[in-house]
Amino acid sequence: MKLDVGFDGVPRCDACKLLKARNAGFTLLEILVVIVIIGIILSFASLSIGRSTDRVVQEESQRLAGLITLAAQEAVLQSREMALQFTPGGYEFVVFDKDQWRRISGDDTLRERRLPEGVRLDINVEGEAVALGKADAEKPASQPRIYLLSSGEVTPFQITLQSKANGSSYQLKGDVGGRVEMSETGNAAKR
Repeated sequence: MKLDVGFDGVPRCDACKLLKARNAGFTLLEILVVIVIIGIILSFASLSIGRSTDRVVQEESQRLAGLITLAAQEAVLQSREMALQFTPGGYEFVVFDKDQWRRISGDDTLRERRLPEGVRLDINVEGEAVALGKADAEKPASQPRIYLLSSGEVTPFQITLQSKANGSSYQLKGDVGGRVEMSETGNAAKR
């Protein structure tokens, strides 16, 4: 074995030079491990950012369609007159009790709900557009209702939930028989 002395006075052999040349770069395994770690970090980051607005609008539309169907069935089974009442920021189910409409209490499923941030609601009841009003000192807030009757009849309606951010929207249509259909409209349907 041949021994050389470097500029710093440290002896160097041929085997040492070979080892040093071999350790000069990264192995494929090291690079793959780094890529996997970066991928895991990015997936956690994307999960922590939150759901996309398209997904939020779709989920809220599905939830509302399911709740309307459930409430219509409850009205028939319990022989009670019910309604879905809209407010500027959300919706709630009410029941006709002792000559007035009362909010349903003690039922976690049919409780009052707020719309998710960035979701807009447009309502047509019996073919007419309804504007959600704000409470005023002179007149109460306009609270349109979709009636869910004990006979199984439902006020015909069309509800559009739309993302304020990108315009994606879903539409719910209900008929007198209580059937609710959901369809994609706007940017959601273009994909």
